[in-house]
This record gives sequence, structure tokens and C-alpha cells, in this order.
Amino acid sequence: IDEGKGLEFHNLVFENQPEETPGQEAWSEDDLIGWGNDVGITGDTRESCVRDLTYEGWVQQVAGSQVDAGVDSTPTVLVDGVRAWTRDDPQTVSGPFFTSPDALNALIDEAAKG
Repeated sequence: IDEGKGLEFHNLVFENQPEETPGQEAWSEDDLIGWGNDVGITGDTRESCVRDLTYEGWVQQVAGSQVDAGVDSTPTVLVDGVRAWTRDDPQTVSGPFFTSPDALNALIDEAAKG
């Protein structure tokens, strides 16, 4: 994140997302550090950032704001605070809007009109 590689890192972690199993760790610290290396995060603090939970407060703040916004599943799309799409939406359960950035932008544009 600090080296401008946040989106690349996020995408790689998302590509390696395991099935959710309650009580089971999704990724190890070594996984996260390795993926950081893979996207070119090379700073001296990259390893301590993961091991020392540098961004733990930020993650808790984001998680809290999701609860406050009524987000209870991922992915969920809000446009101006109004839910435009969720994984549990029976009309779009297959998630066609998440097949490409253009499809997601089309969803957002459509929701903004409403």
C-alpha cells in the first residue's frame, strides 16, 4: 500500500482467496509477504507491516463502516449509499456484473440513473 502497489496486491490476494471456513485462517503472514514481493513491494518495512499489524486499526474501521452501511455479503455494490447489487440478489445471482471492469462500471452507471 505504502509503495503504490495496493491494487495489485489486493488483486493477487483476491485471486488466492480460499473457500471460507469458520475458524480457519485464510492466509498466513508468509503468504501475504510473499504476494507483496510478487507485486514488487520491496520496502524495508514490508515484512514488519504484516507481522506487526500496522493497518489493523484501518481494517477494523473499514469493517465497522461496512456493518454501519448494512453490507452483509461480498461483493456488494452501493451507489450513493443505496444497494445496487449483492451476491444474494436473486436477479443477478450469477454475478455477471463482476466479469469485467466495464461490466461493473455499467452496473454503477445504471444504478446512478435510478
